[in-house]
Amino acid sequence: MDRVIALDERRRALLPELEGLRAEQNEANGRIKSASDAAEREREIAAMRTVAERVKELQHAVAEVEQGLRRRSRRCPTSPTRPPRPGPRTSSCAGSGRCRSSTANRATTWSWRAG
Repeated sequence: MDRVIALDERRRALLPELEGLRAEQNEANGRIKSASDAAEREREIAAMRTVAERVKELQHAVAEVEQGLRRRSRRCPTSPTRPPRPGPRTSSCAGSGRCRSSTANRATTWSWRAG
């Protein structure tokens, strides 16, 4: 469980940096489009190449962390992706004909019928 927490913390640390760089790329694209001078445009493009490389590194790191989270969360007993195990079918109304069973998410529940 500690590893899942560490991976989640790592993911939360990477995402703000990644989003900030993406926002910077979007702003630079606007500046590149509006640049009237070819030299200015080339300077912006060169600066964005290093940003683009860092974005790719961060995307790769986030993908690895998310893959590790998915792999480890499947093993967690309280994982939201794992349905609960079915319980025993017991009820205080068994045999009376006034109750019904329903199975949702593989867990057995009993409820009273109106009647």
